Parts: sequence; structure tokens; C-alpha cells
Amino acid sequence: MRSVRIVLLVAAIALGAVWTLRPSDGEAQPIEAASPDPAPPKKPKPKPVLSGVVERELLGRRVGIPGALVRLQCLPEDGGDALDADFDGAPELRALTGRDGRFAFRQRVSGRCLVRAGAPKFTAGTPDGEATARVRLPVRAAGDVSSEPEQVAFRLYARSTVSGVVIRRGAGVEGARLSLVVQETPGSASPFGIEVDVVTDDEGRFTVDGVPPGVVRVLAEHDEYGTAESDELTIAEGAAPDVVELDLTAVGTVYGIVRDTAGMSIAGAEVRIVDLESDEARVAVTDATGAYRLDGAVAGLIQVCPSAHRYEAADCRELTLLADTEQAVDAILVPRQGLWGRVVGPSGESVAGAYVTAVSPETGVTFFGPETDEQGRFFIDVPADHLTEVPGGLTFTARHPEFLASPSLEVLKDALAGEHVLRLGAGGRVAGRVLDGKGVPLELAVFELRVDHRGEQGLEYLDPRTVTLAPGGHFDFGGLPAGTYRGLVRHPTSTTSRPIELRRFTVSLGRPAQLGTLRFEPEGTLVGRVVDSQGQPLQNARIAMALGPDTSTDLDGRFRLDGVVTGAAITVEAEGYKRRLISKIAISVGRERDLGTVKLKALDGNGSAEYSGIGSGVSSAENGGVLLHDVFPDSPAARAGIASGSIVVAVDGQDVTDLSVERAIELMLGPAGTAVDLQIIPPDGGEPRTVRVMRADVVAP
Repeated sequence: MRSVRIVLLVAAIALGAVWTLRPSDGEAQPIEAASPDPAPPKKPKPKPVLSGVVERELLGRRVGIPGALVRLQCLPEDGGDALDADFDGAPELRALTGRDGRFAFRQRVSGRCLVRAGAPKFTAGTPDGEATARVRLPVRAAGDVSSEPEQVAFRLYARSTVSGVVIRRGAGVEGARLSLVVQETPGSASPFGIEVDVVTDDEGRFTVDGVPPGVVRVLAEHDEYGTAESDELTIAEGAAPDVVELDLTAVGTVYGIVRDTAGMSIAGAEVRIVDLESDEARVAVTDATGAYRLDGAVAGLIQVCPSAHRYEAADCRELTLLADTEQAVDAILVPRQGLWGRVVGPSGESVAGAYVTAVSPETGVTFFGPETDEQGRFFIDVPADHLTEVPGGLTFTARHPEFLASPSLEVLKDALAGEHVLRLGAGGRVAGRVLDGKGVPLELAVFELRVDHRGEQGLEYLDPRTVTLAPGGHFDFGGLPAGTYRGLVRHPTSTTSRPIELRRFTVSLGRPAQLGTLRFEPEGTLVGRVVDSQGQPLQNARIAMALGPDTSTDLDGRFRLDGVVTGAAITVEAEGYKRRLISKIAISVGRERDLGTVKLKALDGNGSAEYSGIGSGVSSAENGGVLLHDVFPDSPAARAGIASGSIVVAVDGQDVTDLSVERAIELMLGPAGTAVDLQIIPPDGGEPRTVRVMRADVVAP
């Protein structure tokens, strides 16, 4: 009990009071501890003689800049103007701003004073980057605690960065010195220059930090190549503009007039001016008076080469162009003998890539030349003596794959020397929408269209056309001759996506053919292993999907095939083994399915392929559908009474007359023991009839 009392006593003393227990009732009573002597009152601090804030603008409001350096210099008051005072050598006081950007000077200073503020990564938009203010500070008595301080506020701006490259004749220039000319800035009413300690690297590149906001020009100077200056750059606070290119290439001006041998000016002539050191060329075009002018031609040894449509090219002229000079170079061109003119579209626009023929109706003699140029111009070389074979005149026709041929233009012999304008007819259009396998609109699609001539000339393949799709995956493009089409739409970037097969559609003039929404089939991944009949892995076996991707097996016989769509058929083949067709692949979108082990049998003279289907050789029928050209003996097709030469026009009710053979085969294949309904036209061309065929395992001869 005594030890408990001692502990309580020590604790009470630590708290400034002592408690004891009275014997009469046992309650604790406090005993006041002795109070220390009272502290003397503190003297009030004198108020600052100068205080203020250094700020920036952030998100539309002013905020303080912590850590800014503020410097104060004062000269004794002598009645002079503080604006004219020279503070060089005057004592300097310094203060750093706090977290709120505020500062204060409490030292007893007075007189005419200069206050300057700056901060890392900030500028006032002045040559030295500091903000300045001039104030007068009154003399204060010692201990003055009532006078309010002078107040100063400074505004700084976040510095920016300018990057760029200095070039000459297209190559980077090392060792060029950079400087800035500040045209406009919030901190200065007058332009000023800034010398920066920056030179270009071995690729001619540079970066200049500490650039104030406003309007700035960048200067580059090189001891050997002279100077170059950028255009005006508008610099936002704290931002970086696009890369600046400064060209130190010395330039001059070449001008002149191009005429023909009769002294007539030639409009539209092209004058190529070639820098022989770099072999780079620039082109000037003559105006209606035959005059041309090219400013900024590279100084040095140059070559001037004039040319014009339907004129013989003149010899090039070499000369030395001095920097900052103008050199006159005139030219005379000799007319060529031939037929010339322009090809325009339905709205009168120039059409490049058109072909023009001129035929003599009497003799059948045909003249033709190269395709039209970018201005739609054509020229057919015809020596004057050849026109003797043209007794009455010529009939001109223009053709282009994206337009209808122009109407025939009959020109009499006496008028052949003039210009002939041929107008192409409007082509048809197609419209629709393209989505990927997840239903997301695409930005590009590749259309491979084919004109279906239905037994006359077969399929006429047009050049693939990459089409930029509108928002939502929409397309509407023209330039198609009227007719019946089939084709494919390929994914622009995926090499595994099976193309969309376009069913037969008709293009006519005046309104677009609506193809509706075209969607790539959802895809998955198929994996598996290919072995021989003894279970040994087969390397380099090929696994392919019709109209889709393919792959090959590795050393262990394993494969991985991306881009597989559900319902597809795949072919597995290897050299020296019977080919296998596996149909009706079921696969989930974005998932991986293991096909397991696929066994291939060695070739033994008894067939070359194994699959489950109807048992017939197939090919594309001339007028659509699938031709069964070789029905195998005792095959499911033979047992169903189908004869060779029959044409399949529908499979399980689906029209296949405008499908590819590969897609039609996929529909006819299937597991052994399942039925497929084929609508066929007999070899003799009778009425179509529907035949049910039970699929079975088939060995193809």
C-alpha cells in the first residue's frame, strides 16, 4: 500500500498538484503546487518597412510562388527621382517568399529603393527575367510599431521551351548558335534580345529553355553558313510550340519568260530549278504572260530546265546563282507535232489517268498516247506525214476505270491541230457501313470489287481501293461503271480477319447501290497438334481456313491459328500425306479452342484427301453456283442420284449463286451422318429440284 501511495504522489507532482488521503474519510484532496514567477511581457516587433507578394496565375486565379528571391537596394534620400537612380554598388538585402508567396523586410532602411523579384522556372518577361519596382521608403523611428509597411506585388510567368533544328540543304548543321528576339511580352513594352548559351548538336537540333510568353523569333548563326531567322512564334505560358526549323541555306531568285518559236508566251510551262549539289529541285509555273519567278532558289551551281505540255523539252541551262541576287533566265520551246487536249469529269474537273484513242473511221488507223497528267492533259505524238493516212478526220474517245467512257468526238482533218476536250460520264456509287467483329465502326476498309459479266468475259477485277470511312464506319464512293458486281472487303490492318464476301449487287447511274451494314465475322483462336498415323509429330504441316488465315506446325507438330470464325472449315495438309478437311468449326469469340490431335494418313495411292461431305469435285459455275463436275462413285452425292455436271444453286435454303466456291463448300461440308439439302439444276438444264444428301466420310481421288 505504501508503494502505491508513492506512485500516486510522484504522478501528482508531475501534474502540478499533490493529493493526500485524509484518515477520516480516505478521499483524495489536492494541494496546490507553487506557481513560478510570471514572465516579463514581450516587446512588440516592429512592423516591416516593406512587404508584398510574388504571384503567378493558375487556373484563372492568382497564387503565390514559394521560394522566390526578392532583393532590395536603397540609396539615401536626396530629393532625386527614384526612377533615374543608379543602384549599382548599393547594399543589397534579400528575402525568400514563404509558401503563400509573401515576403517582408524588417531592417531599418529608407530612401529611394529598387525591389527585384525572380524565381526558378519563372520569368517576368524582361531581358533578365526579373520583375522590378521602385519605391520610396520613409525614415522610421527606432521601435516604430505603428507605421504600415509599403506594399509591392509582383507577377511572374512560367517559362517555356522552344525546340527545333537548324539545317542547310536539308541536312542538320552542328555548332550553330541560338538567340531569341522577344517581340511582345507581358513584362516589357519594347522588343529585346536574349543571348542563350545554346548551340546545335551533331544533328542540328537545339532546345532553348527559359523562354517568356509572348511573340518570339528564334535566330541561328553559324560562322560558315551565315544566319537564319524563324517566323514569329506565339508562346503560351509554360507551353512548348511545335518544332522550329531554321534553314541556313543561302538563296536567290530566278525569273524569266517562256515563249515559243513564234515569240508567243506560253502559259502553264514548268521551269525546274535544280540545286546540283543536293540534286533537289523546285518548280515554277508560268502565268498567262509566260512569266515565272522562283524566290528562295538555292544559291550555287544550279540547272534551269523549262518544259511545257505539247512542246519539245528545251536543253537545261547551268549557271551560278549568287546569294541574295536575282538571275533572269528566259527560254524558247519548240512545238511538238501531234494531237492534244484535256479530259474532264462529269462536273468539268480535270481527270488524271485517262486514256485517249483517236481512230480514223475510214482506214481504222488508231493513235493513242500515255495517260492524262494531273491537269487532265493528253498528247498523242503524230508526225505530220502520218496524218496522210487520215483522209476525213478522227474520232476521239476517252476512257477511265472510274467513269463511263466519253461520247465519241468526231474532228475533221482541218481542225485536228486544235485542243480537244473530252468529257467522261458519271460512274455509279456504292454506300454502306463497315464494322469489325465486335461491332465497332472501322476508320478504313479495303474494297476489292469485280465486275461480273456472267459468262461473257468472266470476272473483271478492278484495282483494290482503300476507302476512308466516315464517322460510324459509313462509306459512299463512286467512279464505278454501271454493271453487276461481286467482291471482298478486307480489314485494313488485321491479316487474320477473314474478308467480308460481297454478294452480287448492281451498280447503276444516278443513285448509289446500298450494301447495308457489312460486319467482319467474330474471331477466335484454334490450337492443336498434327501427327502421322503412328503418332509422330509432323513439322511444317499447313493449316488454313478458306478465304482466311493460315499457319504451319512447329517442331512438335503444334499449331496456333488466329482469326478463325465459327462454322468455318479448315484444311490440314502435309507433303506426302492425305489432306484432311475439318468442317463446322465451333469457336467462341475471343476464346481459344483446342482441336486436339489431327492424324494424317500417308499417301498410298488410294485417294489424296479425306473429309466428311457429299463426295464430288467442285468448281465455280459460269452463271453462278457450284458445278459438281466429278461425282465420286458410291459417294453420298451418287447415292442421292446427283449426276456429274449438276449445278448447286442453294445449300440448306441459302442461295450460293453469288458466293465464292470456298464459302459454298463450307456449307456443304459437315459431320458424317448429318443431312444437307441441295437445290440443283440437272446437267440437261431442267427445272431446279431439291435433293437431300446424307454426308459421309469421303476419300477424294
